Amino acid sequence: MKTPTSSNAGFTLVEVLLAVVILATVGTTLSTLVMEGVHNLGEARAKMEAIELGEDRLREIQEAARGGELPELGSDEGDFEEGSAYHWVLNVEPFSLPLPENAPEGPPTSSLFVQGSTQQGANQPSILKVSFWVLQEGQETEDRVPMEIFVVEGPNETQLPEPTTTGSGLSQTDPDATR
Repeated sequence: MKTPTSSNAGFTLVEVLLAVVILATVGTTLSTLVMEGVHNLGEARAKMEAIELGEDRLREIQEAARGGELPELGSDEGDFEEGSAYHWVLNVEPFSLPLPENAPEGPPTSSLFVQGSTQQGANQPSILKVSFWVLQEGQETEDRVPMEIFVVEGPNETQLPEPTTTGSGLSQTDPDATR
């Protein structure tokens, strides 16, 4: 009769430990990646919510300006609603376009260069730069890029310069002259 011989059918302790180390490394790496992904998703959702809130507020400012109610110059800030994690900061400042270097002498030929008068005073510029920040608690405006719009008050007839004629006989302020 033959006696059974021992065979190496099992794993050695070194092989088992090596497999555990490899699995632990892979598991740690995957869990770190998943946690970073969840964190980034949360930040992206927070930024999207902040952008939506800011766009809604800027849309309200634009609609009010179309109705003749221009925002006041200066800065303002507040919260969107009680319990909201977001705070807003608004800055309204004059904006002017410099005349081109080759501009002819005399009054500008475009209404964008004309200073308008509004209900807020005769020195109110006709172009306002509106900067709007949406911040989470503890953030500063320097940490975020503002959303910006330009509000243009359309000048009335008395604010427009007198039309000048060019060599073609067309008026420079005539809208059909550019066609």
